[in-house]
Amino acid sequence: MNKRKNVVIKILLLTVFFSYLGFKVYEQQRILDIKNRELLQLETMLTEEKQLNADLLEQKEILFTNEYVEKVAREKLGMVKDGEKIFVDVNE
Repeated sequence: MNKRKNVVIKILLLTVFFSYLGFKVYEQQRILDIKNRELLQLETMLTEEKQLNADLLEQKEILFTNEYVEKVAREKLGMVKDGEKIFVDVNE
């Protein structure tokens, strides 16, 4: 009887151990899935920010060109070059 009791206790302990192990593996897999989703979101955000940075650097380069300064002076400040004539549409 004592030998049989030991076998039952060992089987019970092994069952509890493997159940705990299975639960921990499931829990770790769930956490890993969440972290992978977060990583994917962060990688997407990083790609978008890199693109925005590239666009801003390109825009920065354009800001100091003579053509852009002239365009802003004409459109926003109403300036003209020497010898140019301004025609105003009176129908507006």
